[in-house]
Amino acid sequence: MRVSAMLPFAEQAVKVMQANNGTKLVACSLRGHVSNPEGEIVIPKLLLNVQSVAGTPQRTLVTFELISVSHAEIEYSKVAPNQTLEVHYGLTNFAFLGCEYSRTASGAYLDKFSSVLGGIELTFKRSPDHEVTVKALADSRDVAVTAELTTNVPSASLGHIKELIDDATILLSYATGTYISSIYQDIYSNGQLLKSILYSAKTGPYTHREWVIDANNLADCDLRIFLETCYPAFRTLKSDFGLNIVLEFLVISNQGRYSEVRFLLDSLAAECLLSHLSSYFTKIGKTEDMSSFRSRMKELLNHFGVTHQDSELDFILIRDKIVHTGRFPSEVNPSAETTKLRNLLDRTMLMILGYRGKFYLNCRNQYAREVL
Repeated sequence: MRVSAMLPFAEQAVKVMQANNGTKLVACSLRGHVSNPEGEIVIPKLLLNVQSVAGTPQRTLVTFELISVSHAEIEYSKVAPNQTLEVHYGLTNFAFLGCEYSRTASGAYLDKFSSVLGGIELTFKRSPDHEVTVKALADSRDVAVTAELTTNVPSASLGHIKELIDDATILLSYATGTYISSIYQDIYSNGQLLKSILYSAKTGPYTHREWVIDANNLADCDLRIFLETCYPAFRTLKSDFGLNIVLEFLVISNQGRYSEVRFLLDSLAAECLLSHLSSYFTKIGKTEDMSSFRSRMKELLNHFGVTHQDSELDFILIRDKIVHTGRFPSEVNPSAETTKLRNLLDRTMLMILGYRGKFYLNCRNQYAREVL
């Protein structure tokens, strides 16, 4: 997030400029006021990027261009204890069709769905310009807010809700194949905006239609089923298998323009899973063959009941060739092998997350909607 601050050429401005002349990285904080509505803004840490001086002999102004490396908080009114709060989160690059209707004076729109995670109901709603924004993103591979997540929580629970939101967004990122981030939080009470937080969040370029779950399914609302089914297992096994990191590797892999890049990132996701397998088996009192990449992969698949063919594990040999030569062996089809590996990992991840018997999109069968 970039911040521009303009102030008189006075003692405080000179102090910052002198510090900038003496070092290559100047950190500072910002505290100020905003209007319409009135509030106080605080940014604990910014880095000075560019400074410039302009003006007349009567009035000289200094402009600092800064990059925020912490959240920006804007407080309009204090959050009181025991308040019920309506909390909104802005989500980037989340493209979906709704399963539920929003009703307004101008009509009814199928633009949202709800899901209950950890006993808390979350509602995901498309932004008013959702279709136009997503179409532009498909062309630009950029980042933009396309949806809002809303939930109601008591003020005492406000500090704990962000982890739930982060878990939901990484699961949805994997389901839709693109990096979804929560970049702001707005807190309301009885329709009044109390506080806004602009997150210093990691974002990623939009990736079009690399779905694992059908985001356009209206009859069964597959995204809701996916979230409510997978969230409990994700919470339980997240630290045991580094699932948030594994899922991020798989999402980032979708951004690759070359099969070699995608294949290696998917292989890295598999290695990340396997790096946790020994400690997980020790935890549950299981002893198995962990002597090689292939044997560990077979143990993982068998433990979670992933139906597979031995030939699907040949990705390990292909991965070794790419690591040492930078390209696929001449005797294999790069696209087919990349798709085969991704399908194996999709089935593996979904089984780990407890999704057996439910619909997913099989990338190896032209993204047909099939039962896992």
